[in-house]
Amino acid sequence: MLSIDQIQIPAVSSYFGVYFDNHQLIYRKPQCSKADISTRFFLHVIPTNKSDMPGANGVGFQNMDFDFPKFGEILNGTCVAVRELPPYGINYIKTGQFVRGKGRIWEGTVYPHQEPPIHRKTLNTEGRRGGNPPFLTEIESRAYTACRTGCNAT
Repeated sequence: MLSIDQIQIPAVSSYFGVYFDNHQLIYRKPQCSKADISTRFFLHVIPTNKSDMPGANGVGFQNMDFDFPKFGEILNGTCVAVRELPPYGINYIKTGQFVRGKGRIWEGTVYPHQEPPIHRKTLNTEGRRGGNPPFLTEIESRAYTACRTGCNAT
C-alpha cells in the first residue's frame, strides 16, 4: 500500500515533475489541464555505450518523443504519464516539451545512475518492491499501472 507520507523528490522539477523509478520515467503535474498536455514531449535517451543503442541514428541518442494521450491520463486534475526506458545502460536523459518550429517550452536532464533522495516520515517498502512508486497517490497509482504500456487521456 502506498503511503502519502512518502514523497520522492523529482529528478527534474519544471513544468512537470519527472521521476525515475525502475527504468521508467514518470511525468506528473498536479492541477493539470488539457492545454498542459497539448504539446509534444521530447525524450532523448543517451546510452552509456552507444553500441548498445538499437539502430544507430547518427545523433548519439534514442529518440522516444511522444504525445501525452498515448502514455498518460488526467486523474482528478493531475496529469500522469509513464514511459518505459530501453534495457541498456543509460548515461543520461534529456526530456521536456516543445512546439515544432518554435522550440522548447521546458526541459531537464535526468541522471539515472544517481539515486534521487526520498523523504520518509514512515517507512513503507511495499511501494519499492515491484509495486507502484511511493510518491503517487492511490488514484495515480491505478493510472501508473494502466499506463505502463500505454493508455488514453480522459
